[in-house]
Amino acid sequence: MAKLAKFIVIVILSALLVTATGSWLLNKGLKQSKVDFFGKMNAAQSRKGMNILLIGSSRTLAQIDPAIIDSFTHMQSYNLGLNGATIKACFNLLQFALSEQQQVKAVVVNIDYNMFAIETDPYKDAFFYPYESSVPEIIKTDSGTGNWAHRLRIFDVALYDDMAKYAAIDGLLRPERQPRDQYKGFFYHTGSNQFQEPSESQVASRNVIFNEASFNYLDRMIESCRAHNAMPVLVLAPYAHEFFPGAYINNYYSIINKVKELASAKGVTFLDYSTHPLSYNKGYFYNVNHLTVAGASVYSQLIAKELATMLVTDRASGK
Repeated sequence: MAKLAKFIVIVILSALLVTATGSWLLNKGLKQSKVDFFGKMNAAQSRKGMNILLIGSSRTLAQIDPAIIDSFTHMQSYNLGLNGATIKACFNLLQFALSEQQQVKAVVVNIDYNMFAIETDPYKDAFFYPYESSVPEIIKTDSGTGNWAHRLRIFDVALYDDMAKYAAIDGLLRPERQPRDQYKGFFYHTGSNQFQEPSESQVASRNVIFNEASFNYLDRMIESCRAHNAMPVLVLAPYAHEFFPGAYINNYYSIINKVKELASAKGVTFLDYSTHPLSYNKGYFYNVNHLTVAGASVYSQLIAKELATMLVTDRASGK
């Protein structure tokens, strides 16, 4: 009986050791990764001297070019856009970036109609665990036992999805690797520039199910910027006007108007390019939501010119 008990204890301790080692290696790999979400977090921590932060979903990631922003503002910008990011991910990323960067003068947040549907956020709480000590105000929305397991510090390996585990392995094996077609976090569109006509099912009218409380996250982002003496700027990118938004989202304007009302109440600039002449030229789009490299260049210049003027005015006012 004693031998059996000893064997069981050895098995349990061995399993805990393997799990703890796996969790330690996974978190180490994530903090070295250059891939996707973790790459952006690590860049915010390791690349010092960011003056302008560009935050949002893929319509920031592949549409706002830091090289163009820098050329007009004579500052250093960095694109922290993430595919599919909701306002929750944007909030957490901003808090982390502001805690690591001491020279931020402006934060540009690209607004999307679906970013307030935080239940669909692909970046779950576990993604922030390697960085949570630097993000005291991190928003946690996941339910379940993840937080309790994380407190034990040995079960993290079980909390991450396959994408995170790939990023960890990549970070461990190739910590110096830089993603292709990327400049300062901006991903150049390398696919076909031929406009892809949406199917009938893609343009079917629907409502976006959004979380009312998530608009408060944007409010808090604005206040965080101001607390760090950084100017918040909200932008709304062009859409291919022939199809969007009328043929797509029934409650599009109610969502965007909520943002505009918030911006007005907070005294924040809202640059709306959704009806800019750019949106009427399908040659600048590769699908209804995303601009080609040429379109992104035009859009980036529009933002850069406005931003340069606002920053000069901001400095002149002594802010």
